[in-house]
Amino acid sequence: MIGALVAAERLDLARMAAAVAKAEDPDDAAPPGEETELVSGGGALDVVAACLRQLEAEKGGSAMAAAWQATRLDILSFAPSVRPPWEPAARQGAWGAALQASHDARRLRRAV
Repeated sequence: MIGALVAAERLDLARMAAAVAKAEDPDDAAPPGEETELVSGGGALDVVAACLRQLEAEKGGSAMAAAWQATRLDILSFAPSVRPPWEPAARQGAWGAALQASHDARRLRRAV
């Protein structure tokens, strides 16, 4: 549903992603500088990846990658800092493209 709103340009991808990164239960808020429960549990990455997959399905891979790069967000900031050993480092499709864009941005940052 959120992905369909993003693909239809009724919801801004950058704003949605920023809200997901900060979303948490007010009764169980993470201390400043620590991951929210949604991020540490992998839910934040799931939401963003689902939106990117929907965007890819409706607009194509290059449009999805361009939209993600325009957010200037790092896909790894949505991933838990400690990943389970059984989970692959990268996935195909939207997640893989966004992860590659994030790695490319990191290389560029180091080069400059």
